[in-house]
Amino acid sequence: MRNGVLPGLAPFLLPLATAACEPPRPPAVPAPAAATEGEEDVAFLRSEKLDEDVQELVVRAFGADVVFTFDVSARAPLDAITRARFRERGVSIEGGDEADRSRLYRVEAKASALGVLTGDERVRAVRCAPPPLPNGPLPDEDAWRKKLERDVRTIVGAKSTCWFEVTIRFGKEPPAGERAYFEEHGVVVLGWSADDAIAWVPVGFLPWVALRSSVAFVEVRRNFR
Repeated sequence: MRNGVLPGLAPFLLPLATAACEPPRPPAVPAPAAATEGEEDVAFLRSEKLDEDVQELVVRAFGADVVFTFDVSARAPLDAITRARFRERGVSIEGGDEADRSRLYRVEAKASALGVLTGDERVRAVRCAPPPLPNGPLPDEDAWRKKLERDVRTIVGAKSTCWFEVTIRFGKEPPAGERAYFEEHGVVVLGWSADDAIAWVPVGFLPWVALRSSVAFVEVRRNFR
């Protein structure tokens, strides 16, 4: 594995990075080496069942030991036996019981485990499902843009519905409830100190992070695994 990205992902990075006439996308992941025998199959990344934002999340977070939340729609119920089989593969499913005709499920899983879902013929679509943003309109961007690194601003402009890994630099020690506030809004914290935090942040929540008085700057995490 190089730079925290599984080598088998290499064939899928180019199509995602070169799609024409689309909004700006997050900076490209460094191209990994060719796959070797015995590595995990990543062909599911090409599945049309995955929302485009989910595909990019898989590329970036394939090797991460992080559980994300997804909304899954299915054309038929996912029965108890199927759910148990999915749990054995690290995919936890809620909702969508027999009485629920919408067939909508809330799923928690690592990005690398989504192939379990795309491989099931009943699954129709998989989308990221971060918590709602804080109540009220987002303040004028002049209040938060200067605290976001240029690459992070590009990510925000792409309006992804998924998460992105960043380093949050604190200008002063964050108050006692700061971490709880972040986690309440879907931030997955990997490391936390008085100086900084490393976290996967829902892209739509990044401006709100920058607005916090304790935050001095938010940058793309470049200390790859």
